[in-house]
Amino acid sequence: MRYHPPIAETCELVLAPFDTSTPRSALLHDQSHRGCSFLCVMDDVPKKGDRVLLKIGKPVPLLARVTYAVKASADVRHIGCEILDCP
Repeated sequence: MRYHPPIAETCELVLAPFDTSTPRSALLHDQSHRGCSFLCVMDDVPKKGDRVLLKIGKPVPLLARVTYAVKASADVRHIGCEILDCP
């Protein structure tokens, strides 16, 4: 079952290398136990297969793999991720 969060819910996205990247804010689009998608405005968008860290309301960021990254509009990207370290 997918969860569609309220419009104001955000997440943080950290690109590799994880120890030197600045977190970027993204608008959470939907979420399930095994993945999520979000909307963001950024120049260096992660590509399919990239690993990222996501912080979505949990104290510890989760390791995820990008499953798609599409252009939603001129400067907005819709990115889908599979959570790799689900409890």
